[in-house]
Amino acid sequence: ATRRASIGIGFLVYPYAVVCDVPVRSIKIKIVASHIAGAPIHEFASRAAGTFFDVEQTLELMPKAGQLYSAPGELKKGAPRVRLEDGETKKAAVTTSAVE
Repeated sequence: ATRRASIGIGFLVYPYAVVCDVPVRSIKIKIVASHIAGAPIHEFASRAAGTFFDVEQTLELMPKAGQLYSAPGELKKGAPRVRLEDGETKKAAVTTSAVE
């Protein structure tokens, strides 16, 4: 969503949060976290320099009705990570990690 919101505005990046409703039943969620650059050439250069990171993880979740969740992460060399957490308590909200 951020990438789409930033198309055509030069080297600027317009952060865009995504909110979506999910059913209240056991579901699999794929979380993808990535650096983003204001122009494709910046991404190419960052990848070449080894400073562009991304991570994805598929998780199983039993969501609670009316609950908000967030997916904070850290993109750093050697240990990029992302997790799903309860929006209020900030505790991990995932029941299990699923591997596809």
